[in-house]
Amino acid sequence: YMHFDFQVNELIHYLKTVVKKPAHIIGWSDGGNIGLLAALKYPKLIKSLVGIGINYTWDAGLSFDLENISVSEEDKQNFAKLSNQEPNLLPQIISRAYKVWQSEPNIKLSKLKKIKCPVLVLAADDEPFTSQMTWQMYEAIPNGRLAVIPGASHNLVKEKPRLMQEIIKDFYKSLDFPITKMPNRRAKQQAKILRNS
Repeated sequence: YMHFDFQVNELIHYLKTVVKKPAHIIGWSDGGNIGLLAALKYPKLIKSLVGIGINYTWDAGLSFDLENISVSEEDKQNFAKLSNQEPNLLPQIISRAYKVWQSEPNIKLSKLKKIKCPVLVLAADDEPFTSQMTWQMYEAIPNGRLAVIPGASHNLVKEKPRLMQEIIKDFYKSLDFPITKMPNRRAKQQAKILRNS
C-alpha cells in the first residue's frame, strides 16, 4: 500500500469525497511526488502544486543507502508522540518506503510538460538527489517556478520553515504565468500570452 499509485488514488478519493472541489496541494518529498502524479492523472482536481524536495524518477542519484535502515531513538519517540502509535513501527514504515523508492516514482521528464497547473518546485541546496533533477523539473513544467533554499537539506521544512513559508506565500500571491522584465526560459510563452491579452 505504499506504492505511489495507491497514494495518488487515496488523495484523489479524498478530494472527491471530502473536499469535493479542486484544491491547492502542498506536498513534501513523497507528498510532492504524489502531487505531481495527481496533477498529471487528474488535472481538473489540482489547482496548483507546491512540491518540496521532489523527484520525478527513482533513478535520481539518491545519496543514501536504500538497503540499510537507521532510525534514531529520538525519531522513534517523535513518531510515537505525533502518531500515537508504537515507536518501533517507524522502522517498518521506512523499510516499506525504501522498497518503493527502489523503483518509484517513475515519471518520464517529457510527461511533466503536460502539467497544466502552476507548480512551485521548492528544494534545498543539499537534497539527497541531483540538483540537475530539480532544474529539469522546473524547466519541463510549463507554468513552473523554482526556489532553492540555501544552507538546507531535504529536511528544510524543519531547518528553514520561515523562509520556506515566505516563498510559498509569495507563490500564492499570483498563480498566473509570471510576466517578467527580462524573460529567458519563459520568453516564448510570455510573448504568446502578451499577444493574446
